[in-house]
Amino acid sequence: YFQNVGRGKLVELSSRSLGPYFEKSYLGRTIAVIDWNRDGKDDACITHLEVPIALLTNCTQATGHYLAVRLFGVRSSRDAFGTVVEVSAGGRTWSRPMAAGNGYFASNERKLIFGLGPAQTIDRVQVRWPSGLTQTFENLDADREWLIVEGMSALLAVPE
Repeated sequence: YFQNVGRGKLVELSSRSLGPYFEKSYLGRTIAVIDWNRDGKDDACITHLEVPIALLTNCTQATGHYLAVRLFGVRSSRDAFGTVVEVSAGGRTWSRPMAAGNGYFASNERKLIFGLGPAQTIDRVQVRWPSGLTQTFENLDADREWLIVEGMSALLAVPE
């Protein structure tokens, strides 16, 4: 694992600093990214050949605010593959596609998570669907999970 220390620089973390799981060797077969505890930080689920499954919780401290987005296609594919979401908050902009075939021998959770740093509100979310439809939403609360349905004018807050 690498830690982003800013300005495009990454530092490799020691296995000891990551916890007991990383101090052993495993014959792994599958990894999938999932935010199982819904805290806006990617966790991981790993299967092995000779030992039980491992659910690794991301315990990173001081990560800032986040936005989690679930997409549901109507004219586009239901899983919204190929949809691009662009988020603007605090003077910065991030863009992510909903990809199919991610994960290794598994499929990652169908949710996009954007780290917002100190920004507590989202200025704008723009969704470009493969069908050609573009939707824009403004002034959203951070640290929430939202469901966006293709063609629906309102966002749906996913209950906490």
